[in-house]
Amino acid sequence: MVKKILTNYALWFAIVFALMDLSKIVGNIGYVLYYPMVIFMSILSIAKFQRINIIYVIYLYICLFSILYNLNKIPAYYNISFRFCAFILLFVAFTPILNSKYLTILRIKSIQYFCLLTIGVVAVNFILFKSGNISSEEFLIYENAGIYTGSTANNEMGALGGISLIYMSAVLCFRSEIQKKGLVLILILLFSNLAMTFLASSRSAILCAVTAILGMLFLKYKNKLRALFGITFIILFITSIAIPIFNDYTKGIIEFKQKGDLSSFNTVSRDVLWKTRLEEFKSSPLIGIGWGTVSNPGEYTKKTGVVETGSGWLSSLSQTGLLGTLPILIIVVGNLLFLMKLKDPNFIQTLFWGLSIFFVLHPMAEGYLTTAGAILCVLFWCIHGIVYSMRNSTFLLEDMPSIILFRKKSRNI
Repeated sequence: MVKKILTNYALWFAIVFALMDLSKIVGNIGYVLYYPMVIFMSILSIAKFQRINIIYVIYLYICLFSILYNLNKIPAYYNISFRFCAFILLFVAFTPILNSKYLTILRIKSIQYFCLLTIGVVAVNFILFKSGNISSEEFLIYENAGIYTGSTANNEMGALGGISLIYMSAVLCFRSEIQKKGLVLILILLFSNLAMTFLASSRSAILCAVTAILGMLFLKYKNKLRALFGITFIILFITSIAIPIFNDYTKGIIEFKQKGDLSSFNTVSRDVLWKTRLEEFKSSPLIGIGWGTVSNPGEYTKKTGVVETGSGWLSSLSQTGLLGTLPILIIVVGNLLFLMKLKDPNFIQTLFWGLSIFFVLHPMAEGYLTTAGAILCVLFWCIHGIVYSMRNSTFLLEDMPSIILFRKKSRNI
């Protein structure tokens, strides 16, 4: 039993990420373990790979070329050599640049474990908030800015809440395959995690999660229109009832983010960043201004080398130009087209359709595509890489791991 747990690399991957998301409670142990975990997973990939996917190699070469082309303009505080090496390690560990059936299944299990632990992390944060067990600093941030960051160090609670809602919704799409006690637990957690997502006040995470869930419903029931309309009606009915219940949790979004105006989407906090990224792209549209850099670094960037771009997709265009963005689009668009054409998707395909939608839309307003030390960066590349493996027949349908917890033993999904 102990040996089985110790060799469950997918579980340890998720545990490290969960510890990172609980850093304000458990300290920095997750961040201390992160790079050793990445190095270990890289070594495992090198040991187990059977094929190389050239498109990922091409993308890394373009990123490297963008750095070398702009090298004399990149200040030392970006620490670009270390950051790019970390990015390469991330690719080796979590993308199909090196791939095999074993590695793909391992990564699918890793994402499942991560989703399950994330449900717990988000629920714990909601309990802490409701019980008043939060620091005075967090309380002041919530009162003055309408944002509850919870136990995360990088204000990722909104995205984590969105991911947890997507996973639970995917499970509910296959509710006939789940034990009753599992369904009851999921429904309870669905309430707490939805409330926590609102408390985090991340409009982009909420909109992306809603879009992803609707997309999963369409994929699952597109050949059963009566069921699709019925489920949609039930969701709208429940939503209309739930709005008053969740009213207390939407203060940050309505009062602070939207300034009390729900007739339009307020983007003031991103406008300057987006405008700057577009100007950078126009200045060097083919190869960009250099991977991992910006033209207007603030004091935080000068101290740490970490950049705030405001958009992953715009930063891709600004940093690596059209040449660097094209391989990502080939991967992502191809993945979406592949999943859209599925006629009778299983649980894993439905889940990764939802996660793919989320991680196509969410980077429009959050800039983490090249931040190798960020959980969301790993998830973006890992999730899209898994779907890339699916459509390139790295493994058979029957090889797909199913729902990990509360699955009825008599049937497979």
